[in-house]
Amino acid sequence: MGNDLSQIHITESWKVLNLQTGTTNAIVRINEGLSSIKGHPSLSNRIGIAMPLPPEISMDDLNSIEDFLFDSSEASNNRFIIAVIITAPEFREFVLYLNDPSDAIKVIENMKRKYPKWQFQYYVKSDPNWEGYSEFLR
Repeated sequence: MGNDLSQIHITESWKVLNLQTGTTNAIVRINEGLSSIKGHPSLSNRIGIAMPLPPEISMDDLNSIEDFLFDSSEASNNRFIIAVIITAPEFREFVLYLNDPSDAIKVIENMKRKYPKWQFQYYVKSDPNWEGYSEFLR
């Protein structure tokens, strides 16, 4: 596989899982369509973006943030892709893959600018084998 993301076709095929850890239930949405590009050399870094879910957040707010991420991914010609979305009672986390870790900082800065009312926490980790994605494939 080459490093040019414009030459790959990304298929959207989302699967929904219900996971329970301890007493907490989580809904996990995973884009199984990405399994065909898993490990692509231009998507070797994982970013997790988590946001606490305060009582005043609405579904419209959550949908707007999610739409913003998907629109940003498309506008960037898939410089980053959204692989997994985890929703638990206390938080929502987006798991993305990208090449350049500095792009992760740009994504976070754009989210903070667009949604100053909400808090976002994140990590960036090298994950060339997509272990963070693979743990949800069943």
